[in-house]
Amino acid sequence: MNLHPFILQSILENTEDSVAIIDRNFDYICFNQNYFKEVERIYNRKIEIGQNVHDFITNSQDVEVSKQNFGKCLNGEVIVVTNRYGNEEFETSVFEVKLFPFRNDNDHVEGIIIWTKNISEKDLIQIENNLIKTRLENAESSARMCSWEVDVITGGGWWSNNMFNIFGFPLSPTPPTLEEYLEHVHEEDRSIAMSAVDFLLKGEIPDPLEYRTNPRYTEMRVVLPTYQNVKIESGAVVKIMGTIIDITDLKHAQEKISNLLEEKDLLLKEVLHRINNNMSILLSILNLQSANTTDMQLKTILRDIESRIQSMNILYNKLFRMQNIRQMPATEYFISMLGDIKSIYKVPSGIIFDLRIDDIYVNAKVLFSLGLIVNELLSNCLKYAFVKSQTGVILFQMTKSKEGEIILVVEDNGNWIESDKSSKSKSGFGLELVSLLARQLQAKWNVKKDHGTRYEFRFIPND
Repeated sequence: MNLHPFILQSILENTEDSVAIIDRNFDYICFNQNYFKEVERIYNRKIEIGQNVHDFITNSQDVEVSKQNFGKCLNGEVIVVTNRYGNEEFETSVFEVKLFPFRNDNDHVEGIIIWTKNISEKDLIQIENNLIKTRLENAESSARMCSWEVDVITGGGWWSNNMFNIFGFPLSPTPPTLEEYLEHVHEEDRSIAMSAVDFLLKGEIPDPLEYRTNPRYTEMRVVLPTYQNVKIESGAVVKIMGTIIDITDLKHAQEKISNLLEEKDLLLKEVLHRINNNMSILLSILNLQSANTTDMQLKTILRDIESRIQSMNILYNKLFRMQNIRQMPATEYFISMLGDIKSIYKVPSGIIFDLRIDDIYVNAKVLFSLGLIVNELLSNCLKYAFVKSQTGVILFQMTKSKEGEIILVVEDNGNWIESDKSSKSKSGFGLELVSLLARQLQAKWNVKKDHGTRYEFRFIPND
């Protein structure tokens, strides 16, 4: 191999590292004294020019790995590996080994330069710690997190790189002072950050309250902190630390969802308002038609239709006025509905309504079905239970068990005529409607006819 004397001299003599050159057969061409001494120290053998580099390696797997790396280098690659070398007599050493292609004047690879550097265990630990730190910084950046520590005794501290970025500081080996940090917190939120530090120094863990960064120094971010402190046996705090999560994007997403829900509620209220208005117009038409007819059977039909529409209209009217349209109080709805039924059917003063309604909240869909059921049963009761008497009691009861089952009871003590109870012209359609609505609620129901009529429904609302 034709080596330039100046280059060879520079490689062999002007470095504290261990350097050797091998040919394409992995035989030594030359080496410096440091390399010679390291090999002798590690393997307790002296090397010679022309000797193969693998003569001292007894592990066949290590030989194979070495040949693979040499092969890559002969193809023009620069290889860097870290290996431990040693024997039973001598302490194991850690070397950083760099393999460089050695080229001739025609740029043809004729051999390999082996450049090794002895690394102490301390240096190796530092390298590994730096690698772990880099991985942690990358993970924190991806997760929009950062962390910090303060030594209470010395006043020294540490910030992760992302901490500097989030609060708008230039990267620095030392973190900013407490005053500088607070300056980069939004002026309206500084009391939150300062209070957290006070709690930590007293040995307490503050609540994780979110706060904002100062838009004067960086894009305003919303952050959520968590805290820890380290105490000695006496209870004195020696270190405080914490992590911070950038939740700005989360807050923006929550705000967007909130706006969408608010818009949806406004649209729904508008729909309910229009339905309510249309029903009011329809009720006025029915009332006008009923007043202008002398056919009693038609009057009864129109009155029944008006009653059913009114029960729905009450619900839509209340939905329109409520803040929470998903859950409604049953008491308020049924009291209003019973008042309208009394007005429509002109209930005599001798007929008393006994209301026993628990404080129950159900969704509008359930209340819609219950309202139509109660309307049909009360309408039938008022039309047919007190034909021979203008006095009596109608019980309306709605309770909820500990298991969440709703029990609805409509009962009267009227003197029903048997033909009235079974006549299709009077109650057939109404009871068919009741049966259909009960199936929708998945309710079990029964009827008892003894000194009046009692309807009982049991179901668990599917909210």
